[in-house]
Amino acid sequence: MSVLPGFDSHCSTLGTEAGPAFEGDVAWIRAASRDWPSFTIEGGSLASLELMLRGALGSRCEFMTSAENDSIRRAERLPDGTPWLAPILLPMSRRFASTLKSCEFLALRDSEGVMLAALRIHEVWNNSKSDAASDSFGPSAFVAGRVIGLRQPIHYSFRPYRQTTTDLKTELKIDELQRPIAFVTTRPIHRATFNTLMQISRQTGSRVLIIGVVPVGFEDRPLHSTVRCWLHAVEQSQGSMHLALWPIPDASSEQGLFLAAQIALTTGCKSLFAESCSEFVCRNVSSLFDLTVKKLPSEHPGNGDPRDVHAEIVDRLREGVRVPPSLTFPAVARELSLLHGTAAPQGAAVFFTGLSGSGKSTIANALQEMLLARTTRPITLLDGDVVRQHLSPELGFSRKDREVNLTRIGFVAMEIAKHGGITICAPIAPYDDVRTHVRNMV
Repeated sequence: MSVLPGFDSHCSTLGTEAGPAFEGDVAWIRAASRDWPSFTIEGGSLASLELMLRGALGSRCEFMTSAENDSIRRAERLPDGTPWLAPILLPMSRRFASTLKSCEFLALRDSEGVMLAALRIHEVWNNSKSDAASDSFGPSAFVAGRVIGLRQPIHYSFRPYRQTTTDLKTELKIDELQRPIAFVTTRPIHRATFNTLMQISRQTGSRVLIIGVVPVGFEDRPLHSTVRCWLHAVEQSQGSMHLALWPIPDASSEQGLFLAAQIALTTGCKSLFAESCSEFVCRNVSSLFDLTVKKLPSEHPGNGDPRDVHAEIVDRLREGVRVPPSLTFPAVARELSLLHGTAAPQGAAVFFTGLSGSGKSTIANALQEMLLARTTRPITLLDGDVVRQHLSPELGFSRKDREVNLTRIGFVAMEIAKHGGITICAPIAPYDDVRTHVRNMV
């Protein structure tokens, strides 16, 4: 990796000749930011920012430098010796990063242009193909610096469950004598897991903080369904459980468990139980903290994996087979049946790609006619020429414009499929990387 020229360590603290950038001086920041470069933050970086602003990372409120990333990769520690497994990185294109200047501010905005935070640039660095960061981001530039938060990322659903760690500690009245246990999960809590958590709660005399892992970005039906299932478990616990929603990228990985442990620690929990990480990963993460991290003891049948129990429930619902109360609560089964049951509409998106004149539009139209004759499901045909006329009239035929056009088609197809419709798309899409991106999007 390489640090771009012109960036050094003298601007690592706030408040220089650039202006009175005190963390409480929100009015100054908002006014001054009109002249700053802006960057739209999304994905894992947006999740990291939310973790910072909600207090999950403690006093660490910054995106990391190349030296910190290297140190984590080599020794699972920061340069100052602090144990750390999850690099907190802000990737961006090298072209945009090359326009940034040492010590200046960068406005971090969400996809709608709302400014969430200011970043005081400390370093801009490039990764290389041999860097661990390349595995996730590809060849990119990264910007490091101190973050000054203005507001948390905007969420329109389940706001009461997106508290800061300070608010959580206040609401749960957490102190040294009343420290809860935490349970990190990505799936609905079914009967056996619920019973195990309640047993641990009774044995320890502690409440259970459910760290519900939610995706970053679109808040879709599966998210709402899962959260309602969690809330049903909270209701059944009669005050023994509390729900908090957190964006944790790749929650089942060692880095994801590390971030969950950070949340548990900063919230005041005395132990953390995980549903899907191995005993080895739990022991490794536990060794880094003044916190016990364990795999949740299982009462599940078979191999005892909660993921298999959830898969069995989903399979039963899709096949129209009754889900017994011994597997999950009737209310949870009803909720999941709306998403996975035989009556639940399953959307789909079909892409025919090829060059002009290859026959993709002919096949797409034939498929549309066949489906219309066999289903009452809404079907939308997004033909390349029609899309160009109505969705992307300003775009040309360069590689960049073709990629933008296909991404727009993918977004529309995703929204239609998400609501149970069928989309047939017939674009010219000669570039494999953007095809892969759209496929993953849908």
